[in-house]
Amino acid sequence: MRTSWLLLTLAALAFLVSACDVVGGGSSIDDIVLTTALDADYCPIDEVTTFDPDSPLYCSAEVSNLRTGSTVSSRWYFGEQFIEEISYQVQEGGFGCVGFELTSPDDWPRGGYRVEVYLDGHLERIATFAVS
Repeated sequence: MRTSWLLLTLAALAFLVSACDVVGGGSSIDDIVLTTALDADYCPIDEVTTFDPDSPLYCSAEVSNLRTGSTVSSRWYFGEQFIEEISYQVQEGGFGCVGFELTSPDDWPRGGYRVEVYLDGHLERIATFAVS
């Protein structure tokens, strides 16, 4: 499918780490949530499954035991069409949220989308959503 929209802004938001030390267990993406906005800690303020065509697309990943130098990435798709990948390299390990924002200068096409979240290149979580 040929699309006429271009991505204007693409940003991986900073990673927030709690004051906790990394203890036991491996690094993980515990959950991902689609949201209409992120709070100051890059965690979701609500949970949605549908976005408006003129809205930014937000995804928040809850993370545990991340190690400094790890990479958390999101890959965004419209149907089977790849849109963009956003990656963030962890500066300080720990627990918290990693937030992703995807925007377009034009309205998003209506239909089904998905975002895949990876930790160090390994697929951890998938969320599907719609634009209507």
